[in-house]
Order: sequence, then structure tokens, then C-alpha cells
Amino acid sequence: MIRHEKGQSIVEMALLFPLLLMLLMGVVDLGRAYYVIVSLRDAADEGAAYAAIEPMKDNDIRLRAADATGELVVVDPANVSIDKPLLQAGAPVTVTIEYHYDFYMPLVTPLLPEEGITLRGQASHPILRVN
Repeated sequence: MIRHEKGQSIVEMALLFPLLLMLLMGVVDLGRAYYVIVSLRDAADEGAAYAAIEPMKDNDIRLRAADATGELVVVDPANVSIDKPLLQAGAPVTVTIEYHYDFYMPLVTPLLPEEGITLRGQASHPILRVN
């Protein structure tokens, strides 16, 4: 009996390996997406904190928020938007960062309309002073 079942474990592994690999790639993609979301939220918070102190310097706010993401998540300052409904002390200033996220997992990519999704990070702080 044992002679006939010699290659059974190799066949089982060959059948299950693609499934295990796809699960692993999905977990890696979810981990990367979570890291990007946290980085964008922290960078938006950094930009909003700077905007609370210097609300008139839009270019500096965009650069500060884009630089705060770090090396792994590269954000173009053009993707940073600033919303200041009122320019007075106590009024909120909101910084929003958009980032195009591409998946590594090959089976997910054809299901998405643009081969990726747009992730956003947003933070708001009250303006402390107006120069």
C-alpha cells in the first residue's frame, strides 16, 4: 500500500501551493494598504498642524504634508488639498492627501476599474493665529 501513495504529498502540495501563495499575497497587500492609510493620516495631521500655525503658506503646507509620509509612501505635493472656509483664529483648516495605490495581487487587478484604488488621509485643526 505505501508504494502506491509515494507521490501523494507532492501532488497535494502542488495543488495547494498556488492557493497559499495567493493568500499570502493578499495579506501582504492588506498590510501595505494599512501602512499607506496610516502614513497618509499622519502626514495630513502634520500638514494640518503646520497650517494651524501658518495658514497663509499653502505651498509650505503642501510640502510639509508630502514630506511627512516618509520614504515608502511618496506623495506628490499636488495631491495635497487644503480647505480653509474662514481665515480667522478658531476656524478649522482641513488637509487631505490622495494617493493612488496599486495592488500586487494579480487576480485583484483586473477586477478594479483603474488597476488600483485611491486612498485618502485627512486631518483638521483649528487655526491658532492669522498673520
